[in-house]
Amino acid sequence: MDHQDKEGVVGYEIAARISIGLGAVCLLVAVALFLLKIPGISASLPIDPNIFAAFGNLASGSVGLFWSLAGIFLFYGALRLQRADLRRQREEFKRSMTVAEQAMKTAEKQSEVSQIQKFDSTFFSLLNQHNEIVKAVSITMAVIPSQKITGRDSFGTLYTYLWDFVTKIGATRGGVPNRDLDLKRTLDAYEGWWEKEEPRAGHYFRHLYNLIKFVDRSSTLTYEEKRVYTNIVRAQLSSYELLLLFYNCLSICGRDKFKGLVEKYHLLKWVPGEKLINEKHKEAYSASAFE
Repeated sequence: MDHQDKEGVVGYEIAARISIGLGAVCLLVAVALFLLKIPGISASLPIDPNIFAAFGNLASGSVGLFWSLAGIFLFYGALRLQRADLRRQREEFKRSMTVAEQAMKTAEKQSEVSQIQKFDSTFFSLLNQHNEIVKAVSITMAVIPSQKITGRDSFGTLYTYLWDFVTKIGATRGGVPNRDLDLKRTLDAYEGWWEKEEPRAGHYFRHLYNLIKFVDRSSTLTYEEKRVYTNIVRAQLSSYELLLLFYNCLSICGRDKFKGLVEKYHLLKWVPGEKLINEKHKEAYSASAFE
């Protein structure tokens, strides 16, 4: 109860007490007048109803007014007290609701932070696995069997094999590579190359696809936040990895699922177009893949 309400209730109580006091004074005066005006009252005498009726009218008329007024004051004081109590309860309810809302927001924020931390942990674990897969790629040179190319250097060799395998189609008698192949013939040749190299490169592309898909399916992150993570992945890819990814996602191996993610997250932004078998093949992607 605030100070103003307390003053109001106290004021009503004082007014009620004053009214009760005035009523009591009036009652005493009425009794005194009754005794003075009617001498010779004795317990042995019979009761005169008319005399006591007159006294009752005098008492009720003088006292009833003040005590009824006292009752009204007390009634309004009680109403004001009840109204103040209801207002206090509403304020407490609002405060409790505010506290509950803040607690809910805090819990949601903590849950979101926890989800992001869990996402980060899984993402970087997958990224480390991907780098381990890259390190495990190994190519034994046909000319020098004792020489092996491992890790990221292997992708340069793999792309050289693909280049030679594709560009020899329609090459001139002088052995000049044919880089003017249309996309269909290029992909037909790529699939022939893939049958040979899938044991070495298949695991790499499947894991890379699942890493990007993991980011894309997150319900916690916004698109811009997902871009941050896919940019981290893109930064891991060498030029030759991007060249191989370019053709993998146009082939039957990746065009149905992986190609859309490559375009959505601009994974081919840094692909060296001059090293493509035919730079016109870029037209098979939407422009977003290179943004």
